[in-house]
Amino acid sequence: MKKLACVICIPAAIYRRHVIVFFGASIDEIIAYGVKHRIGRASFSLEWVEIAQQAAGKNAGFCLDYGEGNGDILVWVRKYPKTAAEFGILYHELYHAVECVASAVDPIRRLVDEDGHSEARANLFEYLVTEVNRVLWK
Repeated sequence: MKKLACVICIPAAIYRRHVIVFFGASIDEIIAYGVKHRIGRASFSLEWVEIAQQAAGKNAGFCLDYGEGNGDILVWVRKYPKTAAEFGILYHELYHAVECVASAVDPIRRLVDEDGHSEARANLFEYLVTEVNRVLWK
């Protein structure tokens, strides 16, 4: 197995979730990392593997539950970002991670108030972007 370019695990402890960001990893590597970090092998069903492989085959990035039933979120980006456009792809996928957290912790309101605003979602997005940037901008 080749060494992964970068794996970033961001704890979103207030929501009892982790967002794990991979750059250029294969689906097998993503599964191996998850199993090593206490995600049961059974969480990676054939259906989950197929969905992940299809997403990786046709997209520059994707966001998906990290296996089935564990609550963590996988963000995958094809390339380690170097250009503004590549960072845009990463931030796009991190936004989807916010959506995943919001729907998991608040399935009805999705962390949005009655006026359609959500400081909680904006703060979570800012936190995820900041934590990824701390690693990437060394």
